Amino acid sequence: MPMYSFILLSILCMYTQQTSGYEIKFKDTNINEELVGIVNSNVQNVYRFSLPDDTTYRNDTYMRVEFNSSLQSSGRCPIHFVIRQNKLVQTIDLPQEYELTNLTVYAGARTLCLANQEEWSSSIFVTVSTCSERNVSFSFTFSLHDGYLINIDEPRTVTKVSVTSPVFYQFEFPEDINFVTIIANSTTTSRTFLSIQPIQCPVHDEVSNIKHTGHWHTMSRLTSLIVQKKQYPNGFLLIFLPDGRVDSDPRLLDVTHYETISFIVVSNEDTEVFKYSLLVPVLIYIVGILFVCIMYSYFHHLYIKRQGANDQLSPQDLQCFCHKNHCDTELRVLHFTTDNNLYKYLRENSYRYFWTILTVVFFYGLPVILLSLTLTNFSEETGDLDTCKFNYFCSYPFWIFVSFNHVFSSLGYVILGLTFIFLVHLRATSLEVNEGGMMGVQRQDTSQKWLCFRFRKVDLSRTGYGAYQNFGTFYSLGFALMMAGIMKMAYNTCPNRDTTFFGNLMRSY
Repeated sequence: MPMYSFILLSILCMYTQQTSGYEIKFKDTNINEELVGIVNSNVQNVYRFSLPDDTTYRNDTYMRVEFNSSLQSSGRCPIHFVIRQNKLVQTIDLPQEYELTNLTVYAGARTLCLANQEEWSSSIFVTVSTCSERNVSFSFTFSLHDGYLINIDEPRTVTKVSVTSPVFYQFEFPEDINFVTIIANSTTTSRTFLSIQPIQCPVHDEVSNIKHTGHWHTMSRLTSLIVQKKQYPNGFLLIFLPDGRVDSDPRLLDVTHYETISFIVVSNEDTEVFKYSLLVPVLIYIVGILFVCIMYSYFHHLYIKRQGANDQLSPQDLQCFCHKNHCDTELRVLHFTTDNNLYKYLRENSYRYFWTILTVVFFYGLPVILLSLTLTNFSEETGDLDTCKFNYFCSYPFWIFVSFNHVFSSLGYVILGLTFIFLVHLRATSLEVNEGGMMGVQRQDTSQKWLCFRFRKVDLSRTGYGAYQNFGTFYSLGFALMMAGIMKMAYNTCPNRDTTFFGNLMRSY
């Protein structure tokens, strides 16, 4: 009963519109047929498209409709093209006027989303209307095209892409590929949206809604983008939509020209090469560290043997030894009191640099790490891939990092910094710390005012003869080198204008 009421109400509305001077024209049309018509505020045209019965549904075929409006039409009363499918509705208004540049676009096109057999076999209705009182002409064409699916390593070239004529294609991941790289090249310098969206209808291919789903990235001439299988396990739609803004000056618009975009989807995933790329640098660092430690142990053993003879000297001989080596000069003799205030002062002054570096790391290191993680999370949640300026041409995603190889390249700073700190620690512990004396020295006679010092395990002729070993400065250098790597890792996690300062901060120290 409700169905009959709806039909009677529709007939009554159509009768009322016709008696009031409003006319609706209905026509059945075919694919690949150019339709030309006239419309005004009192005339509405409705067209129905149906595929031939012998046409079968194919994943590689897509349907595209191209619209044109006459020069007599205006942006104040444009022509409304409404495409009604079984479950979807798309609209486009022509012409489109841009007040900033006084440019007008009279043509446009749309690719229909035919995701299943139901959408493919159902009829498609196109309604054309306008608010203009005078007659304006229009034309449009439905056409079928092959090449909707993108294959690996298959170059493609798309022509006639503009602000009102976006295009999109579908890609499905093979079983043995976890990520792919999209390389695109445009013939103009106008900015173009490169959008990655899940395979579903409707497709957001307009400037007003392209940022509502998936991930998007802006390109000018040449760009690349990495898409991982874990983000789109069922495949994705690749959409190209020119923004119309010139990259050199975003205030300028170039909406009347068509772009030609060439793109290719490649797979750079090579597990063996990736493993070797990780293992070879690590092995080099390990071999270098072992070599340094072995050489240090060897020379340290020589120092002990060389000092063996000096350990048997009497205080008189030692005093003579010091005088022979000019131990009583200003540079080789230190004045100490019984409470050893000078030693405490030198030790505190030595570690002043270390506490300075630690303060800088606390107030600058933690914010940049939190900022990088926040920006990465923001980019993933919003889909704005312009937040982090990655060079996808030489990026390799792994774990949580989009460009793991750039993060891994900074690991050398951390390893070398830790190695330097370890060697400084070995040097410091090889010198004795005596109560009431200074690090690495031994007091010969507490009743003396001027003292001569010697190292127990280090050759006296190769040291400063009592000059304070400023290990705090060396610890600071090693810690600064290590933090330079950590800060660089944080920068490479999400490189942009906000984090580039922090990435180079520790290098100044």
